[in-house]
Amino acid sequence: MNISVIGIGHLGMIHARLLKQRTDIELIGISDASPERSTYVSKELDIPIHESIDMAIAESDAVIISASTKAHYEIAKKAINAG
Repeated sequence: MNISVIGIGHLGMIHARLLKQRTDIELIGISDASPERSTYVSKELDIPIHESIDMAIAESDAVIISASTKAHYEIAKKAINAG
């Protein structure tokens, strides 16, 4: 299963680290509103960056949404509508 993490603040970083350790899934990318944060986490954990939330959703079998409470609904709606 290909999984991406959307929103890589404190909790998103924890999710990404834990997913990276698993052997039964593939963490294929991260996405964040902050390009600086995306770059930092990408380098720290050796994970690709999705260019957009839409790309993260389209390329993944599942997503973990760790974005801010304010952004969570819109991202979840996009993911649900994408199937």
